[in-house]
Amino acid sequence: MWRFEGQRYRTRFYDDPEEAHADAAAQITAQLQGTWRDQSGSRMRLEEWIDVWARLLDDIEPTTVAKYRYLVEFHILPEFQGRELGSLTFEEIEAWTRAIPTRISARGRPYARSVAAGARSLLITILGDAVHAGKIERNPAERRKGRRGRVRARGRAPARRAEQATANVLTPVKALCLAERCALLSRRDIDFVMNVFAAWTGVRWGELLAVEGWDGEDSPLQLADSGISTYAVDWQLRELGGVVRKAPPKDGSYRVLDLPPFLADLMRWATDHRQASCRCPAVDGRPACKGDDPTPPNYLFLGPKGGHPRRSNYADDFLTPAAEGLHPAREGTRRPVYVTDEPWPGIPIRKGNRKHKAADLAAGAWPNLTGKFKPHDDRHTHSTWLEIGGVASDATFPGKCDREAIGA
Repeated sequence: MWRFEGQRYRTRFYDDPEEAHADAAAQITAQLQGTWRDQSGSRMRLEEWIDVWARLLDDIEPTTVAKYRYLVEFHILPEFQGRELGSLTFEEIEAWTRAIPTRISARGRPYARSVAAGARSLLITILGDAVHAGKIERNPAERRKGRRGRVRARGRAPARRAEQATANVLTPVKALCLAERCALLSRRDIDFVMNVFAAWTGVRWGELLAVEGWDGEDSPLQLADSGISTYAVDWQLRELGGVVRKAPPKDGSYRVLDLPPFLADLMRWATDHRQASCRCPAVDGRPACKGDDPTPPNYLFLGPKGGHPRRSNYADDFLTPAAEGLHPAREGTRRPVYVTDEPWPGIPIRKGNRKHKAADLAAGAWPNLTGKFKPHDDRHTHSTWLEIGGVASDATFPGKCDREAIGA
């Protein structure tokens, strides 16, 4: 403890009193010269700063908060808990980032590289805010900007847009084929309608699961006998901690979507064949997933037993094999989607019998259709179609979609 101009300051503990006096003298000299900086912040533990940093977050989606919590609790703190902010080094953070994809998750497969990138990005943000708060002088997690690795040949550099990873944008024909394959894999026609709806409207996954429709003027799905049919995006289904609840669309993106005639016909069929209700637990006589929505449950896109499909499960079970012609890796092996020869494009054979394996019963296997495909790629696909048609996308300008272009 030492005093300067009526203020008390603490130095770190020293076994040798002379070292303590020398540290205090150095800090007094720095104050007299106007270059002094409080060094106690760098001794703050990482978990303590994360608690402070988390309280500073404002106006963030609950799903984003849940993602941050997962990355902190399962990746950042298990590696760096108990460490002082000033003791973290670039080298160990780099090694930690590279090690994440080699670790096995609870699902029995290595973590994706995107998990490592997300954890590193979040740590950069957390420590970057510590720099702005004066806790540390530099961000040890931040990578150096500029040339790294292989030297690029001289000449014109590629455009920034060309360097960025692009989404998997489908043609309309491929979108229909993908939807058909999903329906064949699930053996449910409603999956064809759901995937066509996703591609031709560009809704997000949570908004897709929240699609409801019934006869009446208060229905968000208005199917006109003549003229333009519409769907009003007023809700999304969001899962937090295993609990599904309705919530407003992301960033308040309420909008009304015009449906092309063929999609209106498909939605009319979906409305006529919808399940009575979902299987969510009832609260006051209503499914808990309805949240603040006072209308009765009229979900169109439910699982075979009335559940709300989870994005990762649906992608593993249907989207990935439909798009790539290969099931996700199990025990390091990706099994082809074996199919019969008729009717086209072949009926998937889920498994063999006591005498024959699935490969022996099959007439062939599905070829690769689109490559790696994620649910959000439907949104990029829809946006690209509108851009090619010369109209504004609802993904950028909600409510300004041209009716003729959407119906094209």
